[in-house]
Amino acid sequence: MLFTALKRHASEVGVIRVQDVGLRTSDDAEILEFADRHNRVVVSRDRSTMTDAARTRTESGERMAGLLVVRRDYGVAGKGIGVLVRELQLIAGASELEEWETVVRFVPFLYG
Repeated sequence: MLFTALKRHASEVGVIRVQDVGLRTSDDAEILEFADRHNRVVVSRDRSTMTDAARTRTESGERMAGLLVVRRDYGVAGKGIGVLVRELQLIAGASELEEWETVVRFVPFLYG
């Protein structure tokens, strides 16, 4: 759902999915490594293992392009996907990749 909405309403974000680059069955560390090598911020709904992998990566001194963790109930049909798309669009347009290095944030920032 999120991928389709971003492609349709925010194509400038330049989103790719792990399955499109052969990482569908890869662990979180591999996904973060790929994202870093390709200067991509990761957007994930995996709030447990992905945040742990990001923490491990940054604590060991490895670079990480950034991780945006989707809050529960966002990014699925009918549950605020429009809010999430607009926020990701704003983030992509109003910031530089370097600003997200080693950053882990939950999105959307403002929700209610």
